[in-house]
Amino acid sequence: MSTRIIPILLAFVVAALAVVLWVRGGGPTEDAPLPHLGAPAIEGPGADAGGPQPSGAGEIPDPRAEVPGPEPSGTASTGTRPDEARGAGAVPDALAAQARREREILLQSFEEKYGHLRRDELRGALNVMSQVVGDRRRELCDQRYARGDYVVVRPGDPPQAPLEPDARGRLPESDSRALTDPVTARSEAHLTHLPFDEYPDFYALLDEQAWLAERLAREERR
Repeated sequence: MSTRIIPILLAFVVAALAVVLWVRGGGPTEDAPLPHLGAPAIEGPGADAGGPQPSGAGEIPDPRAEVPGPEPSGTASTGTRPDEARGAGAVPDALAAQARREREILLQSFEEKYGHLRRDELRGALNVMSQVVGDRRRELCDQRYARGDYVVVRPGDPPQAPLEPDARGRLPESDSRALTDPVTARSEAHLTHLPFDEYPDFYALLDEQAWLAERLAREERR
C-alpha cells in the first residue's frame, strides 16, 4: 500500500468513528447543537445573541393596520355615545311640538267661538273674559295661601330663584301679599305662583283672553 493512501484511510476511519459515536449518543446535544438550515441570522444593532427576540420585535408594521383614533367628542369624559347625545334633546323638542299642536287646537276653538263677532261684540266678550280670569286667579291664589303653599320673604333675605317657563316660554302667574307682624311690627311678604301642570284650565282662560285682545286690536286697526 502506498504511503500516500495511509493518511486518507486514517481520516476516513476517524470520520466513521465520529459518526458512530454521534448516533449512539442520541444526536446533537446542548453543548454541540447542529446548525439550523435556512436563512442566516440577522446581525446588527439591537440583535440579541443570548436569547429569543420578543414577539413582534423587528417586524415591519403593516401600513393597512388601523390606528386607533381619538374618541368622538363627548365620549371620553362621559361615556355617552353620539346617538345618545342626540337623543338627550329629543324630550324637550317633543314637549315643544306637543305644546304647539295643543295651542293650534285651542286657537281653532277660539276662532269657531268668536270669529263671527263684530268689533263691539269682541270688546264685550273681552271684558267678560277679563273679569272671569281675574276672579279665577284670585280664587286659586287664596286656596294656595290657605293651605300654606307660599314662600315667606323678609327684608334682607336673598333673592328668590326665578320661576321656570313652560314649553312656550311663558312664566307662571304669581302673586304676593305684604303683611306686618302686629307684635314685632316686622314686615314680610308671602309669595305664591300657579304651576302650569296644576292649573291647565286657568291657563286656557288666559289664552282665550289673549286671543280676544289680539282679535279686537286687529279689528280696530282696520
